[in-house]
Parts: sequence; structure tokens; C-alpha cells
Amino acid sequence: MEQPIMIKKQNSDGRDVNVGFIDLPDEVVHHILNLQGAELRDLARLSMVSKRCRELCISTPNLLLSNIDTDDKFKSFVDKFMALRCLHGVWTVRFQIRWSFDEADAQADQYRAVETWLQRAVASGGGVANVRLQFIHLRKASQSQSQSHSFALPLCVMRCNSLRFLEVDAGNGVLKLPSPPYFATKLRMLILSNVKIENDSNIGALFSSFKSLEVLWFDNVSGIKSMSISSSSLQILSITSFDSRLCDIDIQQVDKLHDLNLLWHAKPCTAAAGRGGSRRSLTISAPNLRKFHFSGFAVDHYCMSEAPHLWQATIALLLRGVNQAAANKNNLDKILHSVKKATNLTIGVGFEEGMSPREQQHSLKMEDWESQNLMFTHQLKTVTVKLFDGVKEIELIKYLLKNAQELQAIVILYTSPMSSDFLTDELTKYKKPSTKWRLYSTSSYILNMGRVFHRKMVQ
Repeated sequence: MEQPIMIKKQNSDGRDVNVGFIDLPDEVVHHILNLQGAELRDLARLSMVSKRCRELCISTPNLLLSNIDTDDKFKSFVDKFMALRCLHGVWTVRFQIRWSFDEADAQADQYRAVETWLQRAVASGGGVANVRLQFIHLRKASQSQSQSHSFALPLCVMRCNSLRFLEVDAGNGVLKLPSPPYFATKLRMLILSNVKIENDSNIGALFSSFKSLEVLWFDNVSGIKSMSISSSSLQILSITSFDSRLCDIDIQQVDKLHDLNLLWHAKPCTAAAGRGGSRRSLTISAPNLRKFHFSGFAVDHYCMSEAPHLWQATIALLLRGVNQAAANKNNLDKILHSVKKATNLTIGVGFEEGMSPREQQHSLKMEDWESQNLMFTHQLKTVTVKLFDGVKEIELIKYLLKNAQELQAIVILYTSPMSSDFLTDELTKYKKPSTKWRLYSTSSYILNMGRVFHRKMVQ
């Protein structure tokens, strides 16, 4: 039989005495339970040991509710447990629910139960500081019948003045947002993941009352046609969308925003765009932006106000093929012009599968690059070039070696069929003495970066 855990401490006489786990101060026990990642079912077992254990379990400030690997009676136990916490006015620091829905008929009832638990957590003590919801919809619950059910985020949660962090992962379920106003709130971080917004709600209304919101994260949020975001406190914004319905993103009056990440991967409908029915627009006004990442298909309308403090910009675009050459060039010109102040610029361009241009069509010689009169070339200090085709990129490298007056270093990554001796012979005559270069095969470069990362991790 296992012996109970005992801790030694000195009494008033200076002698060591054994102290049981439950004899420790409440905050120490709660901290130990939190470090162990104790779920509510673990607390349920512990609460059966003694009255003292039951009191410790009820008063714990960190709760993790999960119905995975539990029976049908567990929900009833949670109802009673949350009612007891509310009765005793227990303050909740972290409240996490990980709930699996495996029967479509019971989904609405389980949603209402989760809503009730949230309301009791907010009503108990001083409210709740951190809320994390994760819903898992199994195959039987993801049928069309279950799609009519939605999870209604309680208004009391949005109005909770103690709430600092809120994350909702709806598991591709439908989320019903409460109607504004939300009054005063000190929410600092909001994350919505795998969420379908009900009735095309204007999620921009969420921010009108969030005067302290600093981080906003939308990961695979669908069901909306437009997204208008403005905030006087927002510092970090990340939007990932695969929804073809989203046509407009408008980011305005975000003077404190310094980090913007946009991954707009939904494939635009060319035919609908031609009829004016699905043209996509991106408008950004963030004067203090320092980091900007934009990847996905190019938009039809792009407008970004000047960002004089921009330090790092990454542009990774998918273009619509050579039949859209004029639109592609216009998009690239506007986007590159908007990031002209960036100290570090990474550019990646690809085409839709099966629509990449023929080699003869976009193969510029060094003289062609020189005729472009690219002003940013004179400011370049370090460059990394990946050789995919070989000939086309080599002409660009020649141009940079010859014309980039401030260029200090260039890293060239090439595929294994290409010889480093061939590259050296082709490029040496264009290299200035002040410019250093390094040639890597792609595989050896990745291996070297992995070793560097490993050394940093073990230090």
C-alpha cells in the first residue's frame, strides 16, 4: 500500500515533525494541484477523502472541466460542484472547459449546461480572470441536424470586469455573440478559433467597449462577410481566414498596433469578382506598425497608409495565373510600395496550381532588371535568395551584386542538381570586394539551421 505524502517542518522546539498534504496552507495545496494539472474528476476523487479535502477542492482557484473518458453522471456532478462554488463565493483565476459532443440530440442541452457553469463562475466571488473553452464535435454530432444549435456566449462573461483572458475554440461549431453594449471591461486578450459566427454578426462591435484589449486573435473564423476593427488599445492582431465569404477587412484607428499578421487563404471567385459580387478589399491604417505579415491570395483593392516605423515585413502571395498579369502587377506594386520603409523584407510569390507561367514569359535578364530602376536596391544590406528554377534567379542575383551599393552579404540556397562551382563561375565577376556570399544546398542549410536551433535550446 502506498504511503501518504509527508512533508517535514520544524516546530517551535526546533524538532522535525511530519506534515500531511492536507495540513499545508490552502494556497500551497492549490498551487500543487495546479502544477499537477488536476482536472475536476481528480478533485472529485480527492474530495471523498475527508471534509478538509472537500473544502480544498471546492475552493481551488483553477478549474479544468473535461468530459473525456467520463460517464453520463459527470455533468450532474459538475452542476452541483459549480453551485457549491457559487454558494461559497469562490474566486476563479483560471476556468477551462474541454467538452466533447458525441450526440447531436444532446448538444443543445450540453451547450446550456456550459453557459450555466460560466454564469456561476462569473457570479462567484470576484468573478473570473481567465476563461478557455474548447469544444470537440465528434462525427455524429457534426451532422446537419446539429448545425442548427449554437453556443451563446453569456453576456455576463463579456461584462465581467475581472476578465483578462478569453479563448473560445468552438471546434467549427456556431457561436452566438451577445448584443452590445458590453459596458466597462478590462479584457486584454481575446482568441476565437474554429468558430462560425451566427447570422453574419458584426464582430467589430465587440471592440467598442474593450478599452484595455491588447491582443486579438482570429483563427479560422467564418460566417462573416466583412470585418471592421478599430481599437485605441490594440497592440497585436492576427487574422487567419479560409472563408470565401469574407470580402472586406478594414483596420482603422489602431494607433498602438505594432504587430499585424494576416493569412487570407480563401480562394477568390474570379467569375463573381468580374460581376462585382465578390471583390475583396483590405484597408490598413496603423501608423506605429513594426511587424507586418500578409500571405494568401492578392486582394482586388489594397490600401495601407504609411508606416514609418515598419521594421519587418513578410509578403507571401498566391497569384491567379498569367491570364491575370495586369491585375497581379498592380497588386504587387501597391503592396510593395506600402512596405517600402521596412528594414527587413521577405517576399514570396506563387501561382495557383496548374497556372504557373511558362519559362519564356517571366524570365528577365540582368539588363531587364536594371531597366526597372528599383530604388530600394540601393538600401539593401543582406539578401537571401532561394534558387527554384536556376536561370531566372541567377539573373536577379547578378543584378543585385552589381547594383546594390550597400550590400554586405548574400546567402544563396540552391537545389542539389545545381553545382556550386557553376554558381561561382557565373557570379564572381559581378561580386564587389565589400560583399560576402555563402552558397548552401537547400538540404545542408536546413540541417545547419536545425543544429543552431538545437544548441540554443540546450544552452
